Amino acid sequence: MYQYHGWLSSLEDTNSQSIESKLKELNRPYPASCTYVNGELHISFSGSPNRDLGNIESILNYLCDLNLKLFGCVYINDPNSERHLHFDIIKIVEDRIIYMEDQNFTEEETKEIFE
Repeated sequence: MYQYHGWLSSLEDTNSQSIESKLKELNRPYPASCTYVNGELHISFSGSPNRDLGNIESILNYLCDLNLKLFGCVYINDPNSERHLHFDIIKIVEDRIIYMEDQNFTEEETKEIFE
């Protein structure tokens, strides 16, 4: 099962309800939320469809086009890739998208998680 989990933050002031509404539309039927905590915008979304449905690309394109100087990450595990024993990471820094491989878990640790 394809899995993704994303967390993003921004110090910019914007309409969190509008963003949350659009995120829920883009990520249906999976959870998505957008709220302010101590004056900082917090965005989270996740999903576990049977395969990549393009949700992540749609969500990130939408959010980065808002020019909110977002920062955060999205963790992805794709069982159909050659890296199925690892998470891939999309790092967001001031609305720039950077693709990375997870360096935090060894292959043995990851196997224990998925077995």
